[in-house]
Amino acid sequence: MSLDSLQAYLDENVSNKNDRVITLIQACIGEGINEGRAIVSQLVQFGYDPVHVRIQLSKNAGPLPSNKLWERGDNGRYRLPS
Repeated sequence: MSLDSLQAYLDENVSNKNDRVITLIQACIGEGINEGRAIVSQLVQFGYDPVHVRIQLSKNAGPLPSNKLWERGDNGRYRLPS
């Protein structure tokens, strides 16, 4: 599913904005869009607030493994946990 299709699906079926942003961030990382700036830029194109996206990127990168939806490497790139 393309990011555009996913966004359309989320708009119609998921009311919680945090859940939509989290899902789109995971999809971006999975598609190879893994630099913070690029992720924020992509979600801004869908109408999301860049501050909200940056907060979710940071908050869900850890530090506790149980809270981690993705990881941020030393090179600043995000990856999904293995």
